[in-house]
Amino acid sequence: MFKLIRTETIRPDARMFGQIPWETWGKWVTMDRQNRFALNAYSLLFSTPDRHRVLVNTGGGVGESRRTFRRAPRDIVPLIGDLGYDYKTVDKIVLTTLRAADTGGSTHPTASGAIVSSFPNAVYYVQHDELAAARQPNERTAELYWPDTFEPFIAAGQMMSVEGKHQIAEGVWVMYTGEPTGGHQCVMIDFGERKRFICLGDLIPTPLHIMPTLNPVWTRDPEKATNIKAEFLDLAADEGFNLIFRYTLPGEPVIYSVCKDGDGPHHGWQLNKPL
Repeated sequence: MFKLIRTETIRPDARMFGQIPWETWGKWVTMDRQNRFALNAYSLLFSTPDRHRVLVNTGGGVGESRRTFRRAPRDIVPLIGDLGYDYKTVDKIVLTTLRAADTGGSTHPTASGAIVSSFPNAVYYVQHDELAAARQPNERTAELYWPDTFEPFIAAGQMMSVEGKHQIAEGVWVMYTGEPTGGHQCVMIDFGERKRFICLGDLIPTPLHIMPTLNPVWTRDPEKATNIKAEFLDLAADEGFNLIFRYTLPGEPVIYSVCKDGDGPHHGWQLNKPL
């Protein structure tokens, strides 16, 4: 079982493209009157050979505090039900970051007003450095992290803090990148031939960001991020991993294969619509 779940439509602005001038990226998207454009956001639900049910990111949620860049939010719990699965069977959740956009669906308010974990039987996997970044944000990142989207499942004893590359199930690893947030992680899935994927999270948030120097403005170290992007793209091209993007333009595919474009150390990459 391998399901993509569209959790919401967001409307980011020029900050999504960092320092790249409008003359370059303006031809790629259609802007609204507020100079924002639409992107669909996706989570991934899948089963592993050793019978775990894994969810990658929980979307922005529908609570009052989930407001950054957001439009048309959808609660991931009923979306999982719409696919014919019980959310209580999800036993492993990978959060690529602890930003509200990625972890908002992890918690919800009860009738009494308490905020609790939305997945009572799940372990949430988070990089140690990301937890530190979320609990001690700076002026630039404070608007991205909302404690009510992660502190409740931590208080419930459901979080596993990991460092670096860590296997969470048969054929599934989290991969530390440290960009664009302090403890960002990607997810590598290797179930054999034609079942090899890398969930890129916010390292390469959209297919447009395959351009090495194209990084969102909130990237901590653009030069470091560019190098890490190149490492993951080379890994995918050399070893046959398909790329799963966190966001895509409406109507565009979410999964692509990738190949190198050119030879030598300064080659680029080409995405191929989808397998």
